[in-house]
Amino acid sequence: MIRFARYALPLLALTAATPAFAQDWRVAAISGAKPERTVYLVDNGAIIRNGDDITLTTQSIFETLKEGRDFDRSVTRRFGNCTTMASAIIENTYYVSGKLINNDKSKGNTIAHREGTVMYGVLEKACGKKPLEGNSLSNPESAVRAYFAK
Repeated sequence: MIRFARYALPLLALTAATPAFAQDWRVAAISGAKPERTVYLVDNGAIIRNGDDITLTTQSIFETLKEGRDFDRSVTRRFGNCTTMASAIIENTYYVSGKLINNDKSKGNTIAHREGTVMYGVLEKACGKKPLEGNSLSNPESAVRAYFAK
């Protein structure tokens, strides 16, 4: 019993530090021109489908801060519909230089996205209408910051 306890505590600590699900961040879109680029990612591992309705998590990483936007990364939970290509924000979390600055649980209005817009393209991929490209990024912010540095 003592031997088990000696190994159980480190194992429990490791388990507590592990996320409940594996994240599978994939690039969904890139917009803008240097030095104002934005990379949009979808967590493919967190998409929940119920018919045409989906719940998804997106992440937007901005190359620079700018007036009117005091964050350089946001992680957003959204509700979407794959038929109407509309989505609404459920929750937004904002970061600057890797540090959490705000968590906003205000529900957003449902917006029908027009074909050709970034969010329409993100929904196409999250809904499975177009394939996600590239490999899963285990640390998306580091990977995107390395891309911006080129």
